[in-house]
Amino acid sequence: PPPPPDYKVRTSISNVLFNLRLSWTEKNITEYTALLHPEFTFIFSPQDVGGPNNIPEEWGRADELESITNLFGSKANVDGYRCETIRLTFTAGPETPAQQYDTTWTKVTLTEVHLQVDSRHEISGLQLLYEVLGDQADFYFKETAEIDPVSQKKLWQIVLWEDKPRGVLAAMN
Repeated sequence: PPPPPDYKVRTSISNVLFNLRLSWTEKNITEYTALLHPEFTFIFSPQDVGGPNNIPEEWGRADELESITNLFGSKANVDGYRCETIRLTFTAGPETPAQQYDTTWTKVTLTEVHLQVDSRHEISGLQLLYEVLGDQADFYFKETAEIDPVSQKKLWQIVLWEDKPRGVLAAMN
Protein backbone atom coordinates (compact mmCIF):
# COMPACT_ATOMS: atom_id res chain seq x y z
CA PRO A 1 0.00 0.00 0.00
CA PRO A 2 1.16 3.56 -0.58
CA PRO A 3 2.46 5.46 2.45
CA PRO A 4 0.17 7.89 4.30
CA PRO A 5 -0.05 11.36 2.73
CA ASP A 6 2.70 12.96 4.83
CA TYR A 7 5.22 10.21 3.98
CA LYS A 8 7.19 9.79 0.78
CA VAL A 9 7.51 6.69 -1.38
CA ARG A 10 10.87 5.03 -0.55
CA THR A 11 12.23 5.38 -4.11
CA SER A 12 15.29 7.32 -2.89
CA ILE A 13 17.52 7.43 0.14
CA SER A 14 16.47 11.01 0.83
CA ASN A 15 12.83 9.85 0.97
CA VAL A 16 13.78 7.10 3.42
CA LEU A 17 15.55 9.66 5.63
CA PHE A 18 12.55 11.98 5.42
CA ASN A 19 10.30 9.11 6.54
CA LEU A 20 12.74 8.18 9.31
CA ARG A 21 12.48 11.63 10.86
CA LEU A 22 8.72 11.78 10.42
CA SER A 23 8.05 8.28 11.77
CA TRP A 24 10.01 9.11 14.94
CA THR A 25 8.35 12.48 15.53
CA GLU A 26 4.91 10.98 14.88
CA LYS A 27 5.79 7.79 16.82
CA ASN A 28 4.52 5.80 13.82
CA ILE A 29 5.69 2.21 14.25
CA THR A 30 4.13 1.04 10.97
CA GLU A 31 6.07 3.54 8.87
CA TYR A 32 9.28 3.00 10.86
CA THR A 33 8.98 -0.76 10.31
CA ALA A 34 8.72 -0.23 6.54
CA LEU A 35 12.11 1.53 6.58
CA LEU A 36 14.01 -1.45 8.00
CA HIS A 37 15.36 -4.18 5.72
CA PRO A 38 14.74 -7.77 6.90
CA GLU A 39 18.52 -8.07 7.48
CA PHE A 40 18.65 -4.82 9.49
CA THR A 41 21.34 -4.50 12.17
CA PHE A 42 21.87 -1.73 14.71
CA ILE A 43 25.47 -1.39 15.99
CA PHE A 44 25.76 0.40 19.32
CA SER A 45 28.54 2.84 20.03
CA PRO A 46 31.30 1.06 22.02
CA GLN A 47 30.76 3.35 25.04
CA ASP A 48 27.11 2.24 25.24
CA VAL A 49 27.84 -1.50 25.28
CA GLY A 50 27.45 -3.37 28.58
CA GLY A 51 26.66 -1.28 31.62
CA PRO A 52 23.77 -1.81 34.04
CA ASN A 53 21.36 -2.50 31.16
CA ASN A 54 23.74 -5.07 29.59
CA ILE A 55 23.50 -3.47 26.15
CA PRO A 56 24.83 -5.78 23.41
CA GLU A 57 27.31 -4.73 20.71
CA GLU A 58 24.53 -4.99 18.14
CA TRP A 59 21.00 -6.20 17.60
CA GLY A 60 18.77 -7.13 14.70
CA ARG A 61 15.47 -5.99 13.31
CA ALA A 62 13.29 -7.83 15.86
CA ASP A 63 15.09 -6.25 18.84
CA GLU A 64 15.01 -2.82 17.19
CA LEU A 65 11.28 -3.05 16.58
CA GLU A 66 10.62 -4.26 20.12
CA SER A 67 12.59 -1.32 21.51
CA ILE A 68 10.88 1.22 19.26
CA THR A 69 7.45 -0.25 19.94
CA ASN A 70 8.10 0.31 23.65
CA LEU A 71 9.32 3.87 23.04
CA PHE A 72 6.52 4.83 20.64
CA GLY A 73 3.79 3.01 22.61
CA SER A 74 1.42 4.38 25.21
CA LYS A 75 2.57 2.13 28.07
CA ALA A 76 5.04 3.32 30.67
CA ASN A 77 8.49 1.73 30.77
CA VAL A 78 9.76 -0.35 33.71
CA ASP A 79 10.70 2.86 35.55
CA GLY A 80 7.18 4.28 35.13
CA TYR A 81 7.93 6.81 32.36
CA ARG A 82 5.82 7.18 29.23
CA CYS A 83 7.08 8.95 26.11
CA GLU A 84 5.01 12.03 25.28
CA THR A 85 6.86 13.64 22.37
CA ILE A 86 9.91 13.00 20.22
CA ARG A 87 11.83 15.54 18.16
CA LEU A 88 14.50 14.42 15.70
CA THR A 89 16.63 16.49 13.36
CA PHE A 90 19.86 15.72 11.51
CA THR A 91 21.99 16.71 8.54
CA ALA A 92 22.51 14.05 5.89
CA GLY A 93 25.87 13.86 4.15
CA PRO A 94 26.48 12.65 0.59
CA GLU A 95 25.63 9.16 -0.62
CA THR A 96 28.76 7.03 -1.05
CA PRO A 97 29.36 3.35 -1.87
CA ALA A 98 29.63 1.18 1.24
CA GLN A 99 32.96 -0.42 0.36
CA GLN A 100 33.61 -1.85 3.83
CA TYR A 101 30.41 -3.94 3.90
CA ASP A 102 28.76 -4.57 0.55
CA THR A 103 29.32 -2.70 -2.71
CA THR A 104 25.59 -2.81 -3.45
CA TRP A 105 24.86 -0.78 -0.31
CA THR A 106 24.99 3.00 -0.09
CA LYS A 107 26.29 4.85 2.96
CA VAL A 108 25.09 8.19 4.30
CA THR A 109 26.56 9.79 7.41
CA LEU A 110 24.14 11.77 9.51
CA THR A 111 25.68 14.59 11.52
CA GLU A 112 24.28 17.11 13.97
CA VAL A 113 21.80 14.50 15.12
CA HIS A 114 19.52 16.05 17.71
CA LEU A 115 17.09 13.69 19.39
CA GLN A 116 14.85 14.87 22.19
CA VAL A 117 12.48 12.48 23.97
CA ASP A 118 10.08 14.05 26.47
CA SER A 119 8.56 11.60 28.91
CA ARG A 120 6.58 11.84 32.11
CA HIS A 121 6.31 9.54 35.10
CA GLU A 122 2.81 8.06 35.17
CA ILE A 123 2.41 8.39 38.97
CA SER A 124 4.55 11.32 40.14
CA GLY A 125 4.18 13.42 36.98
CA LEU A 126 7.94 14.03 37.04
CA GLN A 127 9.19 14.97 33.57
CA LEU A 128 12.25 13.25 32.11
CA LEU A 129 13.97 14.80 29.11
CA TYR A 130 16.40 12.59 27.22
CA GLU A 131 18.50 14.54 24.75
CA VAL A 132 21.19 13.59 22.26
CA LEU A 133 23.00 16.61 20.83
CA GLY A 134 25.28 16.82 17.82
CA ASP A 135 25.86 13.11 17.41
CA GLN A 136 26.72 11.18 14.29
CA ALA A 137 25.50 7.92 12.77
CA ASP A 138 26.39 5.98 9.65
CA PHE A 139 23.38 4.62 7.79
CA TYR A 140 23.63 1.97 5.09
CA PHE A 141 20.86 1.54 2.56
CA LYS A 142 19.96 -1.29 0.22
CA GLU A 143 17.61 -1.38 -2.73
CA THR A 144 14.93 -4.00 -2.31
CA ALA A 145 13.27 -6.21 -4.89
CA GLU A 146 10.04 -4.34 -4.18
CA ILE A 147 8.91 -1.96 -6.96
CA ASP A 148 6.79 1.17 -6.57
CA PRO A 149 3.81 0.59 -8.89
CA VAL A 150 3.58 4.27 -9.88
CA SER A 151 7.21 5.15 -10.67
CA GLN A 152 8.36 1.57 -11.39
CA LYS A 153 11.46 2.30 -9.28
CA LYS A 154 12.89 -0.05 -6.67
CA LEU A 155 12.34 0.85 -3.03
CA TRP A 156 15.12 1.47 -0.51
CA GLN A 157 15.47 0.34 3.10
CA ILE A 158 17.97 0.79 5.93
CA VAL A 159 20.10 -2.35 6.28
CA LEU A 160 22.61 -1.12 8.88
CA TRP A 161 22.72 1.70 11.45
CA GLU A 162 26.04 2.39 13.20
CA ASP A 163 25.62 4.70 16.16
CA LYS A 164 28.49 7.09 16.90
CA PRO A 165 27.27 9.32 19.73
CA ARG A 166 29.30 12.09 21.28
CA GLY A 167 27.19 12.64 24.40
CA VAL A 168 23.81 12.28 26.07
CA LEU A 169 22.00 14.53 28.51
CA ALA A 170 19.14 13.49 30.74
CA ALA A 171 17.33 16.06 32.84
CA MET A 172 14.49 15.70 35.29
CA ASN A 173 12.04 18.49 36.11
